[in-house]
Amino acid sequence: MLTIVGNNFGGNYSSVTLKSVETRFYVVVDGIITVVPSGAAYDAAEVLELEVEGLQMPASDPSAVYLTCQVSGQRYVTIAKAWIKNSHTICIEKVAGWGSLASYQIHLRCLFFPTGYDFCPQYLARNKISLSNAPSGVTMRLENCLFKEGWMSFYVQFSQWQAADPTALLQLTLNNVPAGAAGSLLLVYNEASLESMGSGYVPMTLNGTSLVSDEAPGSLFNNAQDYKFIKGIVIFD
Repeated sequence: MLTIVGNNFGGNYSSVTLKSVETRFYVVVDGIITVVPSGAAYDAAEVLELEVEGLQMPASDPSAVYLTCQVSGQRYVTIAKAWIKNSHTICIEKVAGWGSLASYQIHLRCLFFPTGYDFCPQYLARNKISLSNAPSGVTMRLENCLFKEGWMSFYVQFSQWQAADPTALLQLTLNNVPAGAAGSLLLVYNEASLESMGSGYVPMTLNGTSLVSDEAPGSLFNNAQDYKFIKGIVIFD
């Protein structure tokens, strides 16, 4: 567990802790913070820095985090670079255009490797998953998942996913997911009208083999170009 004890952009996160799993090969982090991009401290910060307690890794290579927001009822998501600067500082890239929002969320759900660490044999063994009870036409085009004790790395790409009723919740059953796996994930989709802010997304909840959306996807979901995907890190009890 990592405790946030300070920052350089004016947020108050004294009550926020981040789940973490750390070994000598990697650090896994899972948590969300809300950023209010206003004030002199935010404007002056070249990158966003979180001061944390409980971290052992001295520095990492770059990883990536999701940024999410909601504007006029539409949910947007983009990515930003993140890295461990030293054993008490996590840095997140400031994304142009997002500083004018009333607020946005940083999904610190990522995997950090030590600086210069080129090979990690633990990641050769992957876990295979499959779909059952999928809605008509939904197929899984690509999957790349890793389940470790207490956490998972999750990437699934879907093709031909059209919601029969965009006003109803999305539901899938994923086979071979550990029974204790639980957490929040984002189902990301591209649509031309969203490109100035990033992509659209639907918040999803994983509970064992059940994956259900927190809300209906809306009409833009069926207009999405290319493939829809879920990619994320979840630490579970």
